[in-house]
Amino acid sequence: MKKLLLTAAIAFAVLTSTETFAQQGFGTNTPDKSAAVDIVSSKRGLLIPRIDIPNLNAAAPVTAPATSLFVYNTNATTGEGFYYWDGAKWVRFVSTNTEKEVVVAPGDNVKVTEVEVGNTTTYTVGVKEGTQGQVMVTVLNPTTNKLESKWVNPVDFIEGVNGITVTPVTDPATGITTNEVSLGGPLTKATDITVDPATGKTLSIKGLETLTTVTNEKVMVMDNNGVLKQVSVSDLLKAKDLTLEKELEFTNGTIGTGAVLVDTKIGVKNRSIGADKLDPGAATPGQIATVVNNGTTTEVKYQDASTAIGKTLSTDDIIGVGADAGSATASTLAGAVLTPTYLKIKDNSITATQIGTGAVGANELATGAVTADKLSTKNSENGTLAAANTVPVANADGTVTYKTIAAAAGEDLTTDGKIVIGATGNAQSLTDAVLVPTHLRIAPESITSADIKDGTITTTDIQAPNSTTNTGGTANQVMVTDDKGNVTWVNQSDLPSNTVMANGTNTTVSGNGSTATPFKVDVNIGNATTTGAVKQAAAGTEEVTIAADGTLSINETNVKLEGDVTGPLNATKVTAIQGTGVSTTAPTAANNMLVYNDGTKQWEPSTVAAAAGKNLTTDDVIQITGTGATTTSSATQSVLKDIKLEIGADKITAAHIAPDAVGASELADNAVDNTSIAPGAVSSDKMTSFTTANGTATPVASGMVPTADGKGGVTYQTVNSAVKVINGLHKDTTSEEIKLGGDLIEPTAINTNAANTLAITGLTNVAPTTATKNKVIVAETTGGILRTVDKVVTGTNVDVAANANYSFHTPEVVINVTLTNADQTITFPNASEAEGQVINIRIANTTDTHTGYLNVLTTYGSMPYQSWVVKSNGTAWEIVARN
Repeated sequence: MKKLLLTAAIAFAVLTSTETFAQQGFGTNTPDKSAAVDIVSSKRGLLIPRIDIPNLNAAAPVTAPATSLFVYNTNATTGEGFYYWDGAKWVRFVSTNTEKEVVVAPGDNVKVTEVEVGNTTTYTVGVKEGTQGQVMVTVLNPTTNKLESKWVNPVDFIEGVNGITVTPVTDPATGITTNEVSLGGPLTKATDITVDPATGKTLSIKGLETLTTVTNEKVMVMDNNGVLKQVSVSDLLKAKDLTLEKELEFTNGTIGTGAVLVDTKIGVKNRSIGADKLDPGAATPGQIATVVNNGTTTEVKYQDASTAIGKTLSTDDIIGVGADAGSATASTLAGAVLTPTYLKIKDNSITATQIGTGAVGANELATGAVTADKLSTKNSENGTLAAANTVPVANADGTVTYKTIAAAAGEDLTTDGKIVIGATGNAQSLTDAVLVPTHLRIAPESITSADIKDGTITTTDIQAPNSTTNTGGTANQVMVTDDKGNVTWVNQSDLPSNTVMANGTNTTVSGNGSTATPFKVDVNIGNATTTGAVKQAAAGTEEVTIAADGTLSINETNVKLEGDVTGPLNATKVTAIQGTGVSTTAPTAANNMLVYNDGTKQWEPSTVAAAAGKNLTTDDVIQITGTGATTTSSATQSVLKDIKLEIGADKITAAHIAPDAVGASELADNAVDNTSIAPGAVSSDKMTSFTTANGTATPVASGMVPTADGKGGVTYQTVNSAVKVINGLHKDTTSEEIKLGGDLIEPTAINTNAANTLAITGLTNVAPTTATKNKVIVAETTGGILRTVDKVVTGTNVDVAANANYSFHTPEVVINVTLTNADQTITFPNASEAEGQVINIRIANTTDTHTGYLNVLTTYGSMPYQSWVVKSNGTAWEIVARN
């Protein structure tokens, strides 16, 4: 074998053969002028770069290596050691004590081929061939008791068992014998085939013969243990009869013979049809089933709850109603409640609790509504408040005092006798009740139907004028007029129907002459070619008879129902619902519903209000007026769930108060405080400004502002006299002007931005001869606080922040470290707090007598004069330069 031997002298020559343009000294400040790099150390060596070279014939991982590039390969497969690049491949430095001899020799059934090209010898190792058709197997040598390889014929070791057949086949052309392995043969043991459909491991047999007739054929079945067995089709499947109970029928015939595998009877169990079995038909979600009139009978019909049982909810046009908050602007809402309901705001019930903060704005305050008394502080320690239930009244001298409304401007209220005053009695006058003398009367013919609330006038209140009886009608009667305009009461059932009836394809409509049954409909007789009435065949007591021509007839008397619906077909009755009896009492009105009575244990007709109605109550501010009822704060059985209506605290906002609605008379003491009046609501036209010195109303001088005097009253003074200045400001004692200058008593911030900056001009420069010039002003990132710091800080402590006068804001820091025999590590401040700071680190040693290292951000150095430049980028410290 050939060996490549290079001496250490050649290796060193590689290091010194590169052309250089500058000298670099390590461990010395005076490198030898003949060397590009001069490394001086008495106990340290040169550490060559270590890289992983996966292929010695490729440059990777180095990109475009220069010829003679020297590295150390760490790849154990390609060979660890020193290598240089010869321009085409990596060449290893070797010596006699590192080179090993390789011997390649053939073994059993192994052959070796040797090819030598130049300095490279290639050994190809392969398997020694057997004869045609043989396979290599591992066998035990009985002599050595060891395993060895051997070429054998397949027929010598393949045997067919348990349903597998092996057949030797000899090729007549070559004489080579091979084994054909096929499925088939006797099973020699119980055999399981396990499938796993979940993973797609299934078993299928394709191409089986399809039988068109089955005669004495067998089918395959599987017993409980999964064992396949055969059985005749006739023994496996025997048809049975299917019969139906009388509640059911066959829709495609009446014969169920041989229809199922076991005798089966199908019927409907009593009390087994629940709500989920009912067909809603065209009903939509949310609709309910209600009993409605249909001619002379009633029926169940699906309707919206608002249509079926809903009544109108109306308001006083102050409370808005609607389907949601965005549409609650109307005064009526149809179908909203169970009984006719009227909502209104109770008189004198809106207090400061209901008026929201800022709700009384400029639009809500009438001109002059807020006087000096309304600006009272009210929480004064020694001021007096106006008496309860008094209002501010303007005096002739311009002052305002509080009086009762009656004492201030009360006048008498009288009526025409048709209108009465007070909750009880028949009083027709009231002293001091209004602001001007007022007489109330009802104008002749002025009350129209629009003024009468729906449902107020009932049938007992209506009489027929000009009638002979001049009395009211009774239940289910209506007023009709004759050709002379006379009005009489008649029964609703006596009115003739105006329904228009027309002949159909196979029907004839004619008049019957009766009010109760005004029309007669004749249906044509049907035959084999035309549709019409089905001929009824006499069949004794049979329920259904099938004639020879296919005509069907049903004897309704003989067909009787049992269960929840009973009786013959011509007189059926619903006597129970799911087995629970139904009351014989008929519904009393439209929209009645069936309700289960736990006392009588049966279903009984009732109204929705009586069955499920709940109470509607209010906070006595919102008023309810039902049909024929007086104003109240509660209504029973009017909604589906107990509900209380109230006006929440701070919920009456400016949007609910009409412009100029809040005048001086509406601002009762303590009713509207400063939280209820919106900012800016009290404008100049809402206020008066007079003083009453010596009993004379005198206008306040221009520029004066109203100020609380601490006693519950208001005084007028200049703006600056009411201002106290502190924290860097002072007030001129003569002119009351506020000027910059004074002591800061708390942390103070002046906020600026790109458009609004702060500048101080005219500052004096520091004299060149001033000794103390190593200071700069910096602003902290958080809060912008101004501070002074040294421009440069020099120290020797490896903990940078521990050096004297160090600050995060210092632009430059110089650290001179003298190494000893112990390692030292530079500890850096928080990079995010010292963003932009530069730290110069230098080994101060001048000789290489120490053994310790300096650790700078996991880079190590110990050479004299070695240095680093480190800078914070706001996130981390980075080495930007080193020597």
